[in-house]
Formats: sequence, structure tokens, C-alpha cells
Amino acid sequence: MKLGILGAIGVDDLGDIVLLQENIRKLGNEIEFTVFTQDASKTRYQLEELFEDFSIEIIEVPKLENVNHDDLIGESSDYLNEKLYFKYKNIYKDYIKCDALYFIGGGYFNKYWEKKMEVYFELPIRLFSYLNKPIYISSVTIGPFDNETYKIKYGLFKNCHTICLRDHIQSFRNLKKFGNTNGKVLLNMDDILISNSAIEKKSSERYVVLQQFFWVEEFAENIDEYYKIIATFLDYLIDNLFIDKIYYIPFNNFRNGVKGGDYLYGEKILKNYIKNKESFILYKPFSSYQKLRKVIRRALFVLANRYHPLVFAHGEYTPAIGLYVNDLYKQKLQGVYEVSNLDPESHTFNINELKVEDLINWFNQYILNEKYEINYEDLYNTYSVQKRNSIDSFIKDVLFNKEK
Repeated sequence: MKLGILGAIGVDDLGDIVLLQENIRKLGNEIEFTVFTQDASKTRYQLEELFEDFSIEIIEVPKLENVNHDDLIGESSDYLNEKLYFKYKNIYKDYIKCDALYFIGGGYFNKYWEKKMEVYFELPIRLFSYLNKPIYISSVTIGPFDNETYKIKYGLFKNCHTICLRDHIQSFRNLKKFGNTNGKVLLNMDDILISNSAIEKKSSERYVVLQQFFWVEEFAENIDEYYKIIATFLDYLIDNLFIDKIYYIPFNNFRNGVKGGDYLYGEKILKNYIKNKESFILYKPFSSYQKLRKVIRRALFVLANRYHPLVFAHGEYTPAIGLYVNDLYKQKLQGVYEVSNLDPESHTFNINELKVEDLINWFNQYILNEKYEINYEDLYNTYSVQKRNSIDSFIKDVLFNKEK
């Protein structure tokens, strides 16, 4: 069985790297994997430890300029799938060789990724829909889109075997706007949440984990004021002896060894905003996500903009605050709390409406008064069993489809 693997692959984001590794492990070593990537050398390095036990072929995705956006507009879904197949089958010939497609999940079906989404994800889905080959979409966020996009791409997910949603309310509503699917819809959680269940005694050193990323500077109406709010809150915790340290952790790798990405925003906060500079520990990207998990596991709480720091935090039973930058990240970050049966509105804040008092009040209520209800282990175990059963069902159906 040859399985095509799609997703945000060949990137530097730690969450996406772990999603790829964990999904391959979960699918098992009896499958031949064809991994479609934006950067073959990067993916080869990221999967290095798996090559001995798994059959993995790595192929670069088509270039964005090879696909005409207008080709994906204008006809009914079934007719469009057929037209696209005959126009693009040679460009996507390595995809078509696969018996089925497996999308590793993530937050890439939305208006912010539209062109890449069309080339990397939508076209393969449409070609496999035309060929009647099975498609499994693992834990995904769907949306947001504008209303016109829902009309243009109506029917996109119709022929998927399984779609797993990692936020249950908004993604399900958006899926219905696309015409839903004839396959199964699984209200589940992020795959990294499923893989993290270890509980370890907290460290005696009291610290907070902080993470920021580039969209903060793109979407903040007053970036200077935003950084001052973060720094004032953290200095308040140190001055009042609630914490000893702030650990700033980047969630993406340096490119070609050059400092960049999340690291730069930690550097900026340390240099220009934090008063207690000796208490601010600026980490370089971790070489292994297990080490990162250990730091998060022992933290008092996590304060982050990205999705996967919150996922790691909940997987390690550590309280967390999510600071969202736009409508996409509101949906993504609030989804982490939603699937954990926690109130999303109590633990997430819009960066453009944030006040120091909001953060202090959250700390007083959920950390000092211990109101953060970490009682979702049984729920996560239920999600895990559901996901395992759905993957087994998919593999069985792919094998059956291949024998026909």
C-alpha cells in the first residue's frame, strides 16, 4: 500500500514537524509512504530517525506558478475534479501513483493560505476525488474563509473518507458551508495532544514559558504597547516573587543556522521591554521536542500566540493563556480549550484588546486560586481510541479498494 502524505511539510515550525513524525509512526511501518514536501532536504533531515524502520519516499510539491488559480473556479465540483485531473495529471503524476492520500492535519484550510492551499492540498484532494481513491484528513482546522470562497469551493470535501476536526464548533460549521462530506466526520483533537500524556513532578524552580511569533507584529495595532503589556505582567510576577524565571522558547527552527523566527521576538522583548533581564532566559530552538515538552511540563503556566505551545501545555497538564492575533488564531487557540472542556473565552485574549489587568486577574484566579481544571485525561484517552479506530478503518478500506 502506497500512501501519499500531505501537509505543511518541509517547514521550520516545530508543531508541523512533530505532526509529520507522529502521524507516520501512528500509521505503521507496513505502509510505503510518499511524503510531499516544500523542501526535500529539510524533510529528509527531519525524518532521519524514521528511515531505518519505515519505507519513506520524499518528493517536492509542484511550484505555485504551475497552477492557475482561475482553473479552480466556476464549475460544479464533480465536473471541476474531472477537468483538473486531465489538465494537471502530469504535474501531479507522483501523487496519482499513490493508493490513497493522508493529510497530516494543521491549520492550513483558510483564507490566509489560499494559494498554497490550492496547490499543496486542494488539487490533490480533487484529483483523488475524481479517481475515487480514499482521502483521510487528520486533525484539521477548517476556515475562516469569506463567503465567496465557500461557494467557489463547494463540494471540495465531499468524497473524503474521514475528516477529523481539532476544533468542534467553528470547523464543523465551516465544513457544512463547503457542503460537508459523504464520509465520516470525527470531532477529535490535535494529534500531538494525543501523543502527550506523561505526567511528571513539577520543578521546584518557579517559571513561566513565553512564546511569540511574527504575526503579532503584522496584526498588532500598537506593537510597542502590546510588548509593554506582556513585559509589565511578567515583571509583576517576578517582583512579587510568584516566579523566579521567564523561559522564552521559539517554536520554529533557525534557517541555515541563522537566528530568526520566534527567537527574534524574544530577543526584542529582552532587550527593549523586560525590566528583570537577569530572570529572562532566551532559549535557542530545541533539538528535540521531548526536551521542549519537559520544560513545558514543569512550568507554572504557558503564555503563547502559536497553536502548538498551547497543545503541548495541555498535553502536559500545564495551564496556559492564548493570545490570538486574528480570526484564524482565535479559532485555533480557542479550539484547544474547547476540546479540553475548558471555557475558551476565559483563557484566550485578543492582542489588540489586552490589558495588564486581564493577565493579572487570570493569574490570580487560575494559578493562585488553582481554578484551572485539569481533569481531561479520560477525555483525551477517548479521543485517542476514536482516532486509532478511524485510522485502522481507513487503512482497511484502502486495502479493500486496492484489491477491487
